[in-house]
Amino acid sequence: MACTKDKAVLIWTVITAILWSAFLALRVTIGGTCPAPDLQEDFDRERYLGRWYEMFRHVDVPYEVGDCATATYSELSLNRFEIDNKEWLLDE
Repeated sequence: MACTKDKAVLIWTVITAILWSAFLALRVTIGGTCPAPDLQEDFDRERYLGRWYEMFRHVDVPYEVGDCATATYSELSLNRFEIDNKEWLLDE
């Protein structure tokens, strides 16, 4: 029984669709969704815009290897924000 290229593509497409469907079904039923925290009343977002400096790092994490970390929060259009995180390597 010869398997043509079109038939092989169809089989792999069906297998992929089944696996993705199973993943999504398990994600919704078992994994659930992230909790929705209550929003802060009277939140003044203007107060949090600008540059923030890291004063203390409680635990070493593998992706934070630099020093003098900053986070700069800027407001974009359509109620969106940009966050620019930076670190400097002072040892080099």
